[in-house]
Amino acid sequence: MNKIGRALYFPRDCYFNISVLVKNPNAAFSHVIAGYYAGIGTIGDSHNLLSKEFDPRIRLVSIITDLDIPEDEILEKNLCLHCKKCMKNCPSKCFSENGKDIYKMDKVVCTDIKICNILQINNFIT
Repeated sequence: MNKIGRALYFPRDCYFNISVLVKNPNAAFSHVIAGYYAGIGTIGDSHNLLSKEFDPRIRLVSIITDLDIPEDEILEKNLCLHCKKCMKNCPSKCFSENGKDIYKMDKVVCTDIKICNILQINNFIT
């Protein structure tokens, strides 16, 4: 891509180790919002990007470029069914209803190692 235009790659969470994100759960760039504006899908109650083909089961990587690329249209219809399964099945119980389409999420609780210890078992968090 750099041969035809400048590009900047953003890893999924802009960190090399999730422990940085646990200490400061504020990202510099949102791949979910970028995916929404790229027309890939809509944002669900769970704060995940829901695509037509794969629902929330997608991995996001963003490339910022100055290339003239045709744009896709933003999806008008929200793909989220508002079924509350994400809220009910969340192991950390970090979501709370706020009377709007997207649940309020406690980012600190969401990344709590005591609740999500699979990351620690697999040495992803030191």
